[in-house]
Amino acid sequence: MEIDFYNKVAEKFENYSTEVDMQKEFPGEDPEERFISELLQAADSRIEALDVGSRDGRFTLSVAPNFKKITAIETSDSMLETACKLQKETGITNVSFRKIDIFHNQYFSEIFGVIYSRRGPTDYLEFERLLVPGGKYIGIKVGEQDARAIKEIFGRGQNYGKWNEPVLKRDIKDLEDVWLTVSCAGEYLYTEYFKTSVDLSSYLEKVPIFEDYDPIKDRDNLARYIAEHKTEKGIALQRHRIVLVAEKS
Repeated sequence: MEIDFYNKVAEKFENYSTEVDMQKEFPGEDPEERFISELLQAADSRIEALDVGSRDGRFTLSVAPNFKKITAIETSDSMLETACKLQKETGITNVSFRKIDIFHNQYFSEIFGVIYSRRGPTDYLEFERLLVPGGKYIGIKVGEQDARAIKEIFGRGQNYGKWNEPVLKRDIKDLEDVWLTVSCAGEYLYTEYFKTSVDLSSYLEKVPIFEDYDPIKDRDNLARYIAEHKTEKGIALQRHRIVLVAEKS
């Protein structure tokens, strides 16, 4: 389960930092930068926002000064503990970290001006209910081709085998089905280059490409992947991201 995965990461590494010796190469713009740009354009000191799947809270706290208030919901106890600790260290007071499942929340309707999610859970019907008229949903999601080559070698992984089910097409339809108007829909393919096998292995322990990655049990699979994808720039890992913005009329 995803909750167990993030609890495990927080307990083993004390936070959700994925810092390793790795470089990213984009053929176009960086999807994370596009997401942040869209989020900050929608931000306002009068707006209350909902962060769905706030993880260790670092990103939430970094954008908090742009909003009146952010309610950050997360289901992992360990991640929430890390987030609250970081909040105390930063002294930022306009963020409320709460253990809430978006699929089983009890918020009143039409209370948030912005709802955003960074690869977190999505319930578009619920987002539509919670947004005020004119409010925006802004999200960055994992695409169906993400890390496909390494998943195929391992024979498992996040959304394994769903290569022919386009996330962008599906989510646009899902948003439109709940009467949210899509104003931005971007698809991004890029490459991450890891300096060493240790860097890649450490990274795989901290991200949910494989929720059950084990550096010992999976060493043969990893060695095979590295042999096939080692380049002059490093060990290549192909990534796929989707950025979406939709508005409630």
